[in-house]
Amino acid sequence: PPPPPPRHSTRRQRQMCIRDRSLIKDNMASIDPLLALARLSEQKKDYESMVAWLQKANSAAPTELRPRIVLAEYYLREKQLDKVEELVNESSVISANDPRVLFMKGRMLIYQKQYNKAVSPLTELVTRAPESLLARTLLGETYLNLQQTDDARRQLELALEKKPYYVPALLVLARVELVSKQYSRGLEHVEKVIKVQPDQYLAYSLGGDIAMSTESYKAAEDYYQKSMSLKPESATAIKLSQVFIQLSENQQAIKVLEQWLNENPGDVRARQFLGNTYLTNDNNEEAIQAFEAVYIEQPENIVALNNLAWLYSLVNDKRAIEFAEKAYNLKPEDAGIQDTYGWILVQQGQVDKGRRVLE
Repeated sequence: PPPPPPRHSTRRQRQMCIRDRSLIKDNMASIDPLLALARLSEQKKDYESMVAWLQKANSAAPTELRPRIVLAEYYLREKQLDKVEELVNESSVISANDPRVLFMKGRMLIYQKQYNKAVSPLTELVTRAPESLLARTLLGETYLNLQQTDDARRQLELALEKKPYYVPALLVLARVELVSKQYSRGLEHVEKVIKVQPDQYLAYSLGGDIAMSTESYKAAEDYYQKSMSLKPESATAIKLSQVFIQLSENQQAIKVLEQWLNENPGDVRARQFLGNTYLTNDNNEEAIQAFEAVYIEQPENIVALNNLAWLYSLVNDKRAIEFAEKAYNLKPEDAGIQDTYGWILVQQGQVDKGRRVLE
């Protein structure tokens, strides 16, 4: 609201001030139906209409934060970060230190991986809203991404002092302890989450990561299997496959990835990992098929190019030198690629050139 009128204001000045206040109240009231319509559209998953109503609210009340914050939240979920940044900048002009603006700005910077810049608005947010557990958790996560584990732990422990079973803080603190190699403490936080939210897949995934770090492979298998049952994900499927490799159950490692790819054929990362697993187990024909599929999707994938070059050389496929050279041109400083390229050159009679590459 505008500042109060001066003590010795004229009658006209007092009338103008009252009128300005009335206009602000009218504007705020006028956007309430628009915000309600936006909420209804969101409930119906009609996001195009939701955005349209929020944009109308923005135009109707140029100094009102609410529609901008809701719209920024939507664009953040959609990862349209340029639009989020535009709305955050507009909101900062209206009220830079409003906790809602600081919260959105901090989250935007985290999404952009600008962690150094995120510290300032999140620190200000914690100062202005010290009771906000989520604010401290976000600040703790930011410090973790900056590898400032002591600062991260301090913020998260402050949040947990207020609410010992606050799940977001427990999950981030478990990651802090994993990075700090305090594995038993990390597992304690994981088990607390499982106690209050037994269907929280992230807790099982973190438990698996910690168990892998301590070479407790059977425990890691149990954690990852539970995580997969709750929310199947590519990263977890790959980790579960890695567990079976560590347990020398190579066929099971292959089976996990094959099952995942049957349901998710476009997962290039999992297919590349499957190709590596085939290669390790001397399943060369299957490895060629896997890496060829990766190459079709990603023609400049170094791993696919290098491994295909090597596999082609084993079966006297003339494409071996072509793929080896492509990989070498893309990353000539890589020792593994130099080795493949140099040896294939020697095999094909270009001994001097091959020797130079190998040297």
